[in-house]
Amino acid sequence: MQSAYNDYQHAEVEEGIPGTRFENDSLENRLSIEHSDFLGWHGLVGFHQRQNDFVAAGEEAFTPATDSNSNALFVLEEKSFGDLQWQVGARLERVSHTPADSLLITPHDEDEHDDEHEALLLSKYSATAASFSSGLVWQFVPGYQWSLQLSHSARAPGASELFANGLHLATQGYELGLGYELSDDGEIHYHPDEVSKEVANNIDLGFSKTKGDLTFSYNFFLNDVDNFIYQANTGLTMEQLHAHEEHEAEEDHGDEHAHDDFAVYQYRQADA
Repeated sequence: MQSAYNDYQHAEVEEGIPGTRFENDSLENRLSIEHSDFLGWHGLVGFHQRQNDFVAAGEEAFTPATDSNSNALFVLEEKSFGDLQWQVGARLERVSHTPADSLLITPHDEDEHDDEHEALLLSKYSATAASFSSGLVWQFVPGYQWSLQLSHSARAPGASELFANGLHLATQGYELGLGYELSDDGEIHYHPDEVSKEVANNIDLGFSKTKGDLTFSYNFFLNDVDNFIYQANTGLTMEQLHAHEEHEAEEDHGDEHAHDDFAVYQYRQADA
């Protein structure tokens, strides 16, 4: 049984004044049980749990406060056939991300009296991801071996990949998550229905020398990923975001246009 707890917080300080505050509390537990040989198989089964509470408040809070939970069952087994060893593994995981405040007031919607642009209503995201692997290790002569590994792995998007919606000064850009639709004229809508899991199919062939004064290993691999999650430049700037320019015009700030030339980046998915 292994457990870990993390209580993290920091504030961005400008001219001695705390600005954006970030807090992240996480709890992780892992229980694994090793079993004795059964029909020549030896291995372990286990349970893996993670809980994460993230909060950001201030000008640089580009991701809403989110409670994330993950619960997974896993198994790892191996069996020997002379010089050949067979290894199999599987993991089944349930992931959920719940915005602490489902009503997201974006920077261009801060005027509560603006009837033309409504705040975005976020909803809980949950998904089940299954991963499998199978591998063979052949020690054809003492100290030398070939290995072949096949795997299928799935990953649900993280909270920031889903819900990001705001100015990220560290990257000098406006970040937008997978859960949003962005029109050509810069209008943002929350529409998480098209979000998919990232799925990878992998082949790994290895050759290695494991004994002696000199050891080495070579690996040849091929990774094919469906719905790979990445950040793309939308070609828009913050000035072009729908209602952003109108909101800026309503305010009388000397640096109101300081970030207008920052590019808008959105998390998207494509095969890779």
